[in-house]
Amino acid sequence: NTYDSNTILDGTTVSVLVETTDGCTDYATADAVIYENPEAELETDGVCDGEDAIFTAGPSGNGEEYTFWIDDSEDGVIDAGEEILQAKSTDNTYDSNTIPDGTTVSVLVETTDGCTDYATADAVIYENPEAELETDGVCDGEDAIFTAGPSGNGEEYTFWIDDSEDGVIDAGEEILQAKSTDNTYDSNTILDGTTVSVLVETTDGCTDYATADAVIYENPEAELETDGVCDGEDAIFTAGPSGNGEEYT
Repeated sequence: NTYDSNTILDGTTVSVLVETTDGCTDYATADAVIYENPEAELETDGVCDGEDAIFTAGPSGNGEEYTFWIDDSEDGVIDAGEEILQAKSTDNTYDSNTIPDGTTVSVLVETTDGCTDYATADAVIYENPEAELETDGVCDGEDAIFTAGPSGNGEEYTFWIDDSEDGVIDAGEEILQAKSTDNTYDSNTILDGTTVSVLVETTDGCTDYATADAVIYENPEAELETDGVCDGEDAIFTAGPSGNGEEYT
């Protein structure tokens, strides 16, 4: 007394003729009700290490529910023991700032009619640069050269005075050299002890900063004295200053 089909179309009217053992008959009808399956999708953008990787599932807007998980068996089914990243809810986003690069996140989308589909997306986590800034001591009036790293992969550099000491280029802080691919900054007027900061940005938009203090050596104030002597006596020339390892030519 049952009939089943997995290909019947929505709205199809099925009729049944019922006949008793006495040969009496009657009939009835029922319309097939076929719910549409969702077409699940899952999208994410690359982010820098430590930032929130956001996974956005669809479709949405019609009461769908979403379960995010790690589908170890890659079968689209939430099996026992598989890690649930976010339990079923109407929230179609999942975010994590600790997920490793390349991790495959799966989402099971369920409609209000109980129909399901799943989709996957891989986490894209960009490596942050490890900024460095180096300088050597120079004599007053010479170029103090600050060299930033890493370099060689399209990085861009901004040199500035970080008054707030927070690694962020705040409004009003002095820009020594605007963002460019030039990883060196030089100045022959910078004061001894001035802290120079550099913001290093990769082609993926990830950043780090480093600082270095200018080391400006004081120039000596040279002097040379001599006294008059008689012809044939030693004329002695005495240079200064002295007493701190100075050398004289």
